Amino acid sequence: MGQKLPEILSPAGDKESFFAAILAGADAVYIGLKEFSARAKATNFDIKELISLSEFANLKGVKVYVALNSIIYEDELSRIFSYLEDLAKFVKPDALIIQDPGLLNLIQKNFDFEIHISTLANVSLASSFNFLKKLGVQRVVLPRELTIDEIKYLSQNCGSVGLEVFVHGALCYGVSGRCYWSGMLGGKMGLRGECVQPCRRIYTFNDVKGKYFSCRDLSLDVLIKILMKIPQVVSFKIEGRKKSPHYVYYITKAYKILRDNINDSKAKKFAMELIEMSLGRPTTHYFFLSHRRYIPVDPYSESASGYEIGKTFVTKGKVYIRPKIDLMAGDRIRISYEDKKGHNIIKINRFIKKGKKHTLNIKTEAGQPVFLIDRKESKLVEGINKLKGEWLKIANNKNKYKYYTEELEPRKPRINLKKSKHSIVYLTVYRDVSKVRRRKKGSTGIWVYDPDFKPGFLPRDTWIFLDPVLWPEDEDRWKKCINNLVAKGIKFFVFNSLFHASLTHLDAICAWLGPFSNITNSEGLNLAFDMGFKGAVLSPELKDINLLADIVKASPIPLGVFVKGIWPYTISRTKHEEIPLKTIIYSPRNEPMWMDRLYRNYYLFPKKEINLTSKMKQLQNAGIKLFLEFAVEASLKEKPFNF
Repeated sequence: MGQKLPEILSPAGDKESFFAAILAGADAVYIGLKEFSARAKATNFDIKELISLSEFANLKGVKVYVALNSIIYEDELSRIFSYLEDLAKFVKPDALIIQDPGLLNLIQKNFDFEIHISTLANVSLASSFNFLKKLGVQRVVLPRELTIDEIKYLSQNCGSVGLEVFVHGALCYGVSGRCYWSGMLGGKMGLRGECVQPCRRIYTFNDVKGKYFSCRDLSLDVLIKILMKIPQVVSFKIEGRKKSPHYVYYITKAYKILRDNINDSKAKKFAMELIEMSLGRPTTHYFFLSHRRYIPVDPYSESASGYEIGKTFVTKGKVYIRPKIDLMAGDRIRISYEDKKGHNIIKINRFIKKGKKHTLNIKTEAGQPVFLIDRKESKLVEGINKLKGEWLKIANNKNKYKYYTEELEPRKPRINLKKSKHSIVYLTVYRDVSKVRRRKKGSTGIWVYDPDFKPGFLPRDTWIFLDPVLWPEDEDRWKKCINNLVAKGIKFFVFNSLFHASLTHLDAICAWLGPFSNITNSEGLNLAFDMGFKGAVLSPELKDINLLADIVKASPIPLGVFVKGIWPYTISRTKHEEIPLKTIIYSPRNEPMWMDRLYRNYYLFPKKEINLTSKMKQLQNAGIKLFLEFAVEASLKEKPFNF
């Protein structure tokens, strides 16, 4: 008997998409609550809806995973704990998808959920899986940037932890969990599910405008045949919790056909037609094929979603179209592109035959492209309504849920209050080893981004700041690099992911968690303490000093903050060839930024540095022990701004 097929895991941002996924044959559906979801702009669900929806899906043989994959602030711990209790008692989801280390700690110590680690946690090292297994993790959602060879390498080392691979959907320009762009430019935190997608905007370089960071959608389509040979890959994930029921149905159906008929050419052709008519963006295989990696960005073409159905005509001031496909009542069409003049979205109110003239009550120029962007076919609507009717019979059974209350009572989780004394440290991190050797007042560190780092002489109290994004192919070299530094007497190391701790034995060094670890609550610090970390630098996405003081009070280890230097907007594995390094690029609001390459990763930096040194006394009074500065080239410094 052959191995079990990977499940088709579909997104649902509202009830219609939930039913569309089931109708299309999804094996599992992932959904988010109205809070603590990395897709805050989706409609999402409340606990009461989830009770009946989860039961209904299970009756249909479909699993339900609840995404609680945003970072959690300290003052939200009691509320998230209450949600977990209600999920455990009433909803009983098949799994929770999480990224926050604190949430992992809460669940592991208090609940019995199946845990899936989100792609936002950026698990990319084989050695991390043994640690994750000990914490009760059953599955890891892999980063979208991985090649098939890297996926195979991780599969050979993941043990009993299953692998979930994105096969279709939107690509972020930045590595998941390492993008701060939205928060820095607009105050909307991507790690909180509020991303305003600054990467989709038009930027200017050398007076030439282009979408230099806007990615096509990922589509592995027929290439999933390669993944099906890897038994550890247990799930094919479709991105799109903000997508329409039409999109969810078509993409789910397409991948179910591809999976179930992998050697049938006619079935493949039909599946590809479904993908084309799903009304998504243009697609790419991205880095999946190791020998044929694609840059997913084309600055001068359009990456907007929709299926092009023709162009506008103008006669005597009247605008009309002749669609190349039949249009149905309820269809939504878009004139031009979202950031272009003449952009308009129109709802079609009646059937329009292919090629027939249809007048639009708008003003625009002739030759504007016209796209079908959403469709509600009668058969799909009928199927959704049928399932909805079946679900309502369960949802209306009020007596079944009489013990459920919508008012969440705050139930504070247990907090580990172990304290240790620590002196104040001001740590300046350089990328140039010579500057570390030419010591000045205060502690110094070196940002190590190349695993072949061989510095020669280093003062023994130098801090080693490891790069935030490490890739599988370099893992053994990173282990060797760290061991060599320890052999030289170096003891201070900053790991920028909780899961990078698997690279060495923490009891032999003084290990801190770095600011890219996205620690925002005391539960994450309790987990770090239990693992052997001696301190942690908090996430810069903590925007309230009072909240920071509350974390200090509850933390079992000393804490630090980033106070000065150039903090990256984002870290990426790709860059368009026309953008040279260390050259100014301007945002639509004329904000200057520049790119640099650190070994395998591309960093997009603002030109202006962050400077919170004037707040250091206040931060010291709050209990902060370490202040972190990233040193940058003087030629790229500008008037500082307050992050």
